[in-house]
Amino acid sequence: MIRSVSQSFIIKTDLSVFRKIPLLITLFLIPSWFIFSRPLFLGGPATYIIVSGISMEPTLFTGDLAMLQSKESYAIGDIIAFHVSGGNVIHRIVGGTAEEGFLTQGDNKKSVDPWQPKPDEILGKMWFHIPMAGKYMQNLRSPISLAALAGLGMLLFIEEPGKDKQKRNRGKRMRSGGKGNLGNANNSESLLSPLGIFAFLTLVFLAGTIYSYRQPLKVTETITQTLYDKTVLFDYSIHTVPSILYPDQIVTSNQLSVDEVTGTMEIQPVLTQLARSLALDIEYELVSAFAVNVSGEISAIMEIRAGEVWKKTSELLPPTPFTGPGTSIPLSLDFDQVHAFITAVEEETDYHPGNYDIAIIPTIHIYGTVGNQSIDDTYSPDFSLVFNQTTIKPVSELSYTESKNLDQPVLRPNEVKFLNWSFPVDSLRRVSLTGFILSFVITLGLGSFVAYLLIKDQNTFLKIRYGSPVISVKEAELNRGRRIQVASMNDLARLARRDGNIIFHLSDCDGQTFFVPDGQLTYTYQVKETNPPDR
Repeated sequence: MIRSVSQSFIIKTDLSVFRKIPLLITLFLIPSWFIFSRPLFLGGPATYIIVSGISMEPTLFTGDLAMLQSKESYAIGDIIAFHVSGGNVIHRIVGGTAEEGFLTQGDNKKSVDPWQPKPDEILGKMWFHIPMAGKYMQNLRSPISLAALAGLGMLLFIEEPGKDKQKRNRGKRMRSGGKGNLGNANNSESLLSPLGIFAFLTLVFLAGTIYSYRQPLKVTETITQTLYDKTVLFDYSIHTVPSILYPDQIVTSNQLSVDEVTGTMEIQPVLTQLARSLALDIEYELVSAFAVNVSGEISAIMEIRAGEVWKKTSELLPPTPFTGPGTSIPLSLDFDQVHAFITAVEEETDYHPGNYDIAIIPTIHIYGTVGNQSIDDTYSPDFSLVFNQTTIKPVSELSYTESKNLDQPVLRPNEVKFLNWSFPVDSLRRVSLTGFILSFVITLGLGSFVAYLLIKDQNTFLKIRYGSPVISVKEAELNRGRRIQVASMNDLARLARRDGNIIFHLSDCDGQTFFVPDGQLTYTYQVKETNPPDR
């Protein structure tokens, strides 16, 4: 018979804190996944692609898992996935339109794809990707992996066997007038929750550290640089006979007129009967941010075209060398000779198209070096006029610029992309490693302190070790009925859990005695003390 019970009934520690952490994370992730990442077959916006092949390196590698979201519109530069015969393709949009179909190309390919997917054929735009996650997902499809996941789910969501029965039996004892009063949990119990949290953070930061140190600090990226710009400027003046309309006997490129229909400024035409000659200045210049060491030659021809019927070409300037990044030349054209030539052709052919196109085409050939690049380039813009029996009108642009671009590989800091955020790998390494060290030190300190407290407090140790509450008693009669000495504390805890009983603890001169009454039987386990306590 138990005569008195101390006021130190120890509340059962919430040991499920370690299981609650992944459970809470799971409960948070499931709604987020359902809203933002639900796959198409469940009515969601997402598509998951496991990358295979090298066509998207270094953006995507074989085994990466890419998550894509369907969009209302797509643009050049987007990484998209679409279905073709034999599987899915994930490539980047490099051209095309939504109406005619997009042009796609792998980042590691030199030619565009033969397919031209339209928006309704596109599975989605890549939102983010997880390196090598696809490989692990494929491994999870094996029966052994699925069984392991099922077992993990049971551990997270299913309570221990007999737990409900223990709760009911304890409730009965409490209602029947048990003399033990509830007390506060000791320090070791209160430290278990933060210990579990910091242990979880240690694992998270460890995973981040391993992942970040597997990523290169710098990656090679191809950027397009302007090597140089080449510009040709045309400046003309048309000389006329003395007249009321042209008292200065000249019309220059600076004289513009207003179009009566559109209201825009346009080049002023000149009456054919009054025009005599054209003076054309051609100025060429090569401009670059790099050191320029070039030479070249310039030539020019004239073409007279009657639609698609006939064309006459004549030389205006033979190839003329020049040195340096620029040159300028003057050219002249006699309209009386042009008019005489056209009249002769019309009389001979009896073909009168009305309008003739006159084009003066300079050809600039340059060679040398710009920066550390050797160049050999040719540029041929043209200056054209529309000539008829009534007017002569320049119709071409007076300024032409063309850029020569250079694709150059450069090293840039690598970044890890997650959702819509980017994190530099260097920063991720520092944060992950610092977080791992701090959380590991805190976990180690808390764990050592908890272990120290558990060693000092045998009751709490047994409660945490065996999962059963312990009541300390001041005195007990253990010789009545049948007494059974079990071989280990583990056996005693199993007996207590089996029927939902409580383990009683008695400390006396003989040592520490733990026992579980069960009707006429009393199961005991005794720990002898080397130095008995003073009484």
